[in-house]
Amino acid sequence: MVKDSAGCKMARNSIVFLVIVGLIVFPGCVYLGHLHQAMLVKNLEAEQKQMEAELEKEERLYDMLKADINNNNLDKDQKKQDILRRYGEPSLCRQESADSGQTCIYLRPKGGLMAELILLRFDNKAKLYSWQIQTPGK
Repeated sequence: MVKDSAGCKMARNSIVFLVIVGLIVFPGCVYLGHLHQAMLVKNLEAEQKQMEAELEKEERLYDMLKADINNNNLDKDQKKQDILRRYGEPSLCRQESADSGQTCIYLRPKGGLMAELILLRFDNKAKLYSWQIQTPGK
């Protein structure tokens, strides 16, 4: 039987040591090489979560406005500023004419192209005088 010499044991231990060090160091180098891409993905994920939270908030505000209309809790003569504060910014406001008020449109945020919408009409003193819920195709 042949005995291992001291040199063979040392060489084998050195190889094992180098393999262990390589397994620890090289993945770190690969990770550092892709750190920019990893951070980009992480930032995109955070932005996606923020957008989803904002969309959920807009959906809740839309549902609250619709419920208030259906339950007759929306008062005529309410100021536009108060309505915007309670239900958030509309999707669009347009001036009817130079001497008349505005029509503001609230689109259902998750409704897509055929989204239900709410029209709020304000007089020239920015007070609510009418509203309407429109459902496409009905």
